[in-house]
Amino acid sequence: MQLFLAFQDPSFLAAGPARLRAAMGAVLIVTVAWTLSTERSKISWRLVAWGLVLQFAFAGLVLQTPLGVAFFDWVNGLVSALLT
Repeated sequence: MQLFLAFQDPSFLAAGPARLRAAMGAVLIVTVAWTLSTERSKISWRLVAWGLVLQFAFAGLVLQTPLGVAFFDWVNGLVSALLT
């Protein structure tokens, strides 16, 4: 439910160009992998699509929810403490 609410947030929708750039980057990586593949017919596009969907969904959960933001703030504090 919280993921759905994150997509309703105007600040989430305002970052359209950055999100488009991220999606285009993912498509570029898949395209390069397909181009360099020796057996293109054995690629499971359903599996590739599921992987991309899960990647973006997990990123949305981690970066757009209060729990995900709090976790990365905590990790940031740990890394900062180690570096100082």
